Amino acid sequence: MPHDPGTTLQLAGDGTAPRGDSRVLETPGLSSRSDDGAAFVVPMVSGDAPPPAHVPRDLPHEVTPALVDQLIECSPIGIAVIDFDGIWRSVNPAYCTLYGYNRDEMVGHDFTLVFAPEQRERVLGLHRHFLAVGGALRGEWEVVRRDGQRFNILSESVRVPGDDGRTRRLVYVVDITERKQMELALTLSQRFVQSVLDGLAAHVCVLDERGVIVAVNHAWREFAAGNDGVAQQVSEGVNYLEACARTSLLPAAGGSQEQDFGALLADVLAGRIEQFQFEYSCHSPDQARWFLARASRIDGSDPLRVVVAHDNVTALKQAQESAHQGEALLLDLAASIPGAMFRLEHHADRLADSGWFFSYFSPGL
Repeated sequence: MPHDPGTTLQLAGDGTAPRGDSRVLETPGLSSRSDDGAAFVVPMVSGDAPPPAHVPRDLPHEVTPALVDQLIECSPIGIAVIDFDGIWRSVNPAYCTLYGYNRDEMVGHDFTLVFAPEQRERVLGLHRHFLAVGGALRGEWEVVRRDGQRFNILSESVRVPGDDGRTRRLVYVVDITERKQMELALTLSQRFVQSVLDGLAAHVCVLDERGVIVAVNHAWREFAAGNDGVAQQVSEGVNYLEACARTSLLPAAGGSQEQDFGALLADVLAGRIEQFQFEYSCHSPDQARWFLARASRIDGSDPLRVVVAHDNVTALKQAQESAHQGEALLLDLAASIPGAMFRLEHHADRLADSGWFFSYFSPGL
């Protein structure tokens, strides 16, 4: 960027020009010239506002255009000046490198060159509206390198006066492609984990270190939605331990269940135990139900995460009860039969008696 090395710009301590000093810059900021020779001003903090934390407070009050040019040229951040018509008036090396062009290929050309064709009209409209009306023009954008590769940038724009009396846009650009790729990878990972959770028949939730629900699966939501007034009590953002004490549809019915489950879960959250399992009843008005709850710390999670799963074991419980009832019936039947009955079983691990032993004798024997 060309400059007049013999000119010195003097800034007052508050960034404004003292009265009567024609040598002092009229507009707060640092003056420089774009590649087409037009002057522009790089804005600075002025007035009563303190300088940013990264700006030393003991800077000298004399700054030459040569220093301004050097700062812009050596900046690792892409910097460009664009006029009202959308033409690049100045670009620094970092800006050129970012897009894969040299300076001659950019200065004097339309800045929408780095946007996809379908976006150019809209972007130019935003640019002109910003210069004409003001406001903000910043954010994340998808742009195109010279080789056609698309990537993501973060930009910030400010309005600066040009020597032709027309406002220009000074834009700062940073490549955030790597960050966006990391965000995408994290999003895909989270979706994968959620799809795995949703594929489980068990009702699953994930708790943070305080016991607050941070994630639930589809089965959890379905069960909660099927029980009036419960869905909001066991959704994300709710403290699960407190929810257990408030509703009879969780391991809180029966007093001792509440105390045992809550204490065990608190022990897992505190790190006193790694995991536990807990069987409890959770009957509805028209159905007897039993569940087996399991809670365990997720190994290596930072911050701490605890997964809680509730499996419906009603069918297994009913089968066990049927087996017990059947066995009791057989025992009663055997006791009522005259004579003697016995049951002889064989187990290979019982070597002392050749593996055979009596497991039942009727009362009549």
